[in-house]
Amino acid sequence: VYRLPQNGSPSSFMNVSSLRTEIVDVSHNGHMIVVHTSPGSASLIARHIDSRRSEGFLGTIAGDDTVFIAPRSVSEIPRLVARLEAEFIKV
Repeated sequence: VYRLPQNGSPSSFMNVSSLRTEIVDVSHNGHMIVVHTSPGSASLIARHIDSRRSEGFLGTIAGDDTVFIAPRSVSEIPRLVARLEAEFIKV
């Protein structure tokens, strides 16, 4: 049986440096942010982003290798994309 740790937030047991290798691309269309990941990694990335709702992320939808992110406000998209790129893509 697989169980998540009982103590700590979801992001407390996720190592961002290990997630960095799973991100392929971050882009947006002015309404929604799209994160392309390696196959099978989208739900892990979405869970990490969902744990940060207070930072301007409203929620996510994850497929196999793609995460759709709804921002709280479209005016925040450039800041959120820059933040995701700094965290996951730029070393």
